[in-house]
Amino acid sequence: MRKNDYFWLWGQFTKSCTENLFLLQKESQEILKSPSFEVHITLAGPYKNIDIFYDSSINNLLKKFQPLILDLNNYSYKNNFYKSFFISVEESNNLKSLRSEINHFYPFDLNYNYSPHISLVYGNHSKKNKDQLISKIKTHPSKIIMNKISVVEVNEKKEKWDILKSFELK
Repeated sequence: MRKNDYFWLWGQFTKSCTENLFLLQKESQEILKSPSFEVHITLAGPYKNIDIFYDSSINNLLKKFQPLILDLNNYSYKNNFYKSFFISVEESNNLKSLRSEINHFYPFDLNYNYSPHISLVYGNHSKKNKDQLISKIKTHPSKIIMNKISVVEVNEKKEKWDILKSFELK
């Protein structure tokens, strides 16, 4: 587990996409216990300092991008608390480009083994229980629209994910 109080950039979705994903998350968490968190795709981080997100370069970054259509793959899981049960996301050229631009303005470990996904459940759950969930859960949409980038304060020790500021992609 990482240290407390780091900041991350999350991608978030249109209202209708968020509502659909929330229903899948709620259904998943009725079967597998999980801390509560907003549906998102992690884009970059961790950052120790939040001040970098309040300068003018964030506006320069946002001007380069419109909302992204993300292709969703299958339900999947790992033996990892924060990737316990999720929907995998295609790593499109647009998503790679966005992360590369974020790295230009706000450097992070771009070479880290990135596997884009939308978590539905955090926790330590058995493979058997996750397989059962896959057989029961509704089908997810094939595409979603990411229209926001949010600055999130993360304290994993306290299981807190506070969205501090969101920026619209237009």
